[in-house]
Amino acid sequence: MMVVGVLTASLGLHLALLQCVAWSCMFSGFLRSGDSFPAALGKTFDGNHPCSLCAWVRSKATEPSRDAAPRHGQPDLPKLELARPSSEPDWLPPEPGNLRVPPASWFASTRTSRPPVPPPRASRS
Repeated sequence: MMVVGVLTASLGLHLALLQCVAWSCMFSGFLRSGDSFPAALGKTFDGNHPCSLCAWVRSKATEPSRDAAPRHGQPDLPKLELARPSSEPDWLPPEPGNLRVPPASWFASTRTSRPPVPPPRASRS
């Protein structure tokens, strides 16, 4: 349980949880004040009516972290890139004339011999 808490805090998920709480409180407050459901939903997410908790979460999310401070006397380590940058996303279908097909050597070789003929089945009489 402690590991989950530490991971949540280190990834900044606590701010996302607090933002969800703020949105819930804002939405219910707008409904209680007499706004209709669509109007309350619009006021909650339009950004023009932030509550104090929303402002606090935004200030914490935009302030630089302590890890981002420059380290004097230590060399800058190269950043590890986990995904290669691509000019086009892989999840989009290829354009009609731009279909990439692997070379023929990538496919299994073609059989030249015929498969063996199975032995005849014993007749049941």
